[in-house]
Amino acid sequence: MKITVDLENIKNLVTDSKDIFLDPKAEDTIIELLDLQETVNNAVDEAKKLLEGEALKLNPNFSSIRSDKIKVFYRAYGARFLIDQSKLEQLPKELYSTEIKVKAVIKEIEKYEKENETLPDGIIEKDRTKSISISKIGGKDE
Repeated sequence: MKITVDLENIKNLVTDSKDIFLDPKAEDTIIELLDLQETVNNAVDEAKKLLEGEALKLNPNFSSIRSDKIKVFYRAYGARFLIDQSKLEQLPKELYSTEIKVKAVIKEIEKYEKENETLPDGIIEKDRTKSISISKIGGKDE
């Protein structure tokens, strides 16, 4: 696979993307950027698979490697153990912990706020930052 990156073209695509509000054809520039991103992401995933295969071929116990510019880790992610809920009563209590979550019920808070023109004491509205999300229609994000 050969990927040629034209930085000037990418710069132009980025600049032209703002015109989507005025010119429907500008969506093609965003689609081209998304396609480039997908191509690069797929190439990185492919490189990781090749690296994994080579590393395990050289050393079945491979865990990491560092160079001057990169570091590569080979490890499992996520929880190591799961609790079988059907056997919870049989487990010694020191082998697990329980957790209680408290979360806001948005519809009820909005209803309260509308009826009382204020938030209930103990409810605080967070400042949230908005950001743009872009995805292709019919793509894997949809």
